Amino acid sequence: MTEKVTSEVKEQNIKIMVGVFQEYHDTKENAAAKLRCKFPEYAQQAEELIEKYWEEG
Repeated sequence: MTEKVTSEVKEQNIKIMVGVFQEYHDTKENAAAKLRCKFPEYAQQAEELIEKYWEEG
């Protein structure tokens, strides 16, 4: 149970960070690189998470 909650919290944090990167007009590539550094356990999924949470204007 704790592992699932931790995973959900981390994904929420990633979603928030993606929004901040986008708000400051960062590129998807830079945002993915920053996610890989901040959340190394999600390095393989960084681009996928960016695509999932990046809001197209």
